[in-house]
Amino acid sequence: MGHAEVRTIKAHGIVVSTEDALEFGLRPSFENVRDARTESQLACAVLPALSQAGPVLRKLKIPDFDMDRFLSDLVAFLERAGEQGV
Repeated sequence: MGHAEVRTIKAHGIVVSTEDALEFGLRPSFENVRDARTESQLACAVLPALSQAGPVLRKLKIPDFDMDRFLSDLVAFLERAGEQGV
């Protein structure tokens, strides 16, 4: 993975460092994750959780970031992984 760009913001005597990174958590079914024996099965276990998180992530409205494209690419990757293995 690439490294996120770190930015420093100074305003009103406060200094804050930020980085361009997107981190989010998914809560797949613990049973499905536990029962997954391959990366392909694990990818299939994560898809429903990503579908549930999608609407919330779309509401973030991150400037200069195409969330719809990100999510569709991630879903496509997981679907391919589920079909054929990574």
